[in-house]
Amino acid sequence: MGIAAAVLALIAYVGEGLAALIASRLLMFLAIKAILLTLVSVILPIIVNNILQAFLDKAFDYVNTVVTTDTVSGFNGAMTFTGFFAWLLDCLQVQGCVSIIISAFSIHLFLKMMPFSPFR
Repeated sequence: MGIAAAVLALIAYVGEGLAALIASRLLMFLAIKAILLTLVSVILPIIVNNILQAFLDKAFDYVNTVVTTDTVSGFNGAMTFTGFFAWLLDCLQVQGCVSIIISAFSIHLFLKMMPFSPFR
């Protein structure tokens, strides 16, 4: 009876250590997935939006300065090119389309990151 109790105690000790290791690995996996999901669905679109906004601002400023300093006559509407482009994008509803595409991509990425997901 003493040897059986010692073997059971050893098995319980090893099982407890193994369970703690598996639980810590599982929690680490879930934490990494949550951090990556937050980065992809919240922070990355903000950074991309800011970079594109800065790039477009500089590009439109450059185009406006080049066109206004040029001696081409009859092209006085270049000062409102940014406003026209914004109006055109609003008419074509590009902002809503980009928002839907980014949302669909983040949902697809979330479904791919789920364990035992059929989307692989």
